[in-house]
Amino acid sequence: MWTAVDSPVSSLLTVVQTRTKVLVAAFTRSLRDPFVHARNAALMALAATADSFTEDDCATKILPAICASLLDQEKYLRPHILHV
Repeated sequence: MWTAVDSPVSSLLTVVQTRTKVLVAAFTRSLRDPFVHARNAALMALAATADSFTEDDCATKILPAICASLLDQEKYLRPHILHV
C-alpha cells in the first residue's frame, strides 16, 4: 500500500517543494482508489503529514479532494474525513 509507506518517507524528502509536490499527488490520488482501506490510509496519512503543507496547498489541492470524499458511498469512511 503506497500511502502506508509514504508517511515515513515524507521525513526523508528534504526539499520542501519536492516533498509537498510528491505527498499531495500521492495522497490525493489515493483518495480516489476503489479500495476503501486505501482511501482511509490516505486520509490518515494526510492528517499525519498536515504540517508539511502550506495553506495554499491545503486550499487548492487537498481540501477539494477531501471534500469530494465527503460524498463517499462507504459509511465507514465518512466519519474519518471530518477528523482530517
